[in-house]
Amino acid sequence: MSDNSHSFAALKSRRLLTATKPFNARGKLQTRCESCSLATYLCACQWRLRLPLDFDFVVLLHRNEILKPTNTGRLISDLFYDNTVCFEWSRTEPDPQLLQLLQDPTRHVMILYPEEQNNDRTVFTDLTLVRQQYSDKRLTIVVLDGTWKQARRMMTLSHWLKCVPVLSLQLNQLGQYGLRKPLIEGQLATAEAAACVACEAGQVEQGQALSDMFAVFTQHYLAARACKQPEIGEPHHRLGVMKQLIAQTKR
Repeated sequence: MSDNSHSFAALKSRRLLTATKPFNARGKLQTRCESCSLATYLCACQWRLRLPLDFDFVVLLHRNEILKPTNTGRLISDLFYDNTVCFEWSRTEPDPQLLQLLQDPTRHVMILYPEEQNNDRTVFTDLTLVRQQYSDKRLTIVVLDGTWKQARRMMTLSHWLKCVPVLSLQLNQLGQYGLRKPLIEGQLATAEAAACVACEAGQVEQGQALSDMFAVFTQHYLAARACKQPEIGEPHHRLGVMKQLIAQTKR
């Protein structure tokens, strides 16, 4: 599925070309790693890796999210590089390649979103049953990437998304995203939600790896805010071991 024209890095580059205002977010004076967006002295690139998926993600980003260093949707693209495409959301002018993908008859496309706000849509709640029912199609999950308020607007204002069914999973976990405050208890960051989807889809190793990348990113970012070094813990260790195993298999 990989299309480098729609990788997060390429999307960010295009967004920078159209930006008309200076970046004034918290921490703007820090020198950041171009790859992981963390402060250079807390760079986490040594724990980054790439894994394959047997389904695909589409990360649909609000334009205000693309340049934020706290964005976690790009972690999906980092880890599942060959199975993720990123698009900038537009209410009235969606990317033609995005529309083509959504209408691809060889795919079963669903938007990850809470069920209670989608009474007028087809809603799926069991990913195992979905995979059995649509085994002849490529599972493709659209993830809305923005603040929780922005994601709601993206969902309700995009007429071109109206016919896409919803995947509503009971994600029984508390969000660990300490960089932003959720509007409602239980709301997850984009990468957290995608990790849950991977596990529900039977890709447990991949889901754990994404959870670990998210944990490392969050720990390092919070450490930068506190001007201290992060604790190197189990997420770092698991990613390091997996990276070594991948390197060994390539020899």
